[in-house]
Amino acid sequence: MIWEVDDDCDGMIDWENFVRLYVRCRRDKTGCEPKRLFNLIEFMINDKDGGGTINEDEIMEVLYHRYGKEAMTRMTEEVFKHDRDGDKELDFQDFLKIVNAGMNNQVRDLLLVHDLIAAAAW
Repeated sequence: MIWEVDDDCDGMIDWENFVRLYVRCRRDKTGCEPKRLFNLIEFMINDKDGGGTINEDEIMEVLYHRYGKEAMTRMTEEVFKHDRDGDKELDFQDFLKIVNAGMNNQVRDLLLVHDLIAAAAW
């Protein structure tokens, strides 16, 4: 997985590799960028408490700040349609189903807590 994003072939992912990976995957319209590590990173970013799941509160907080109350409600319902056991928590497999389902960009964006593109400007 690391070789997919280790642009300078030094056997590790440094900050520059990480930012390039993130930006390329976010901008990819073709679906050709390797996304295994990107998807794992996205899940871990959203799992704020490190519990191995993304719960409804974590998703609602992100949605409210990004899109407002009305969109938050609609998009939360859309996301949790993919919750296999109905517990209002997404494990990594649920998360991958959403990502791989080809859902519209707005629904995908709700799972993206940090916009590391802005971090690249540091």
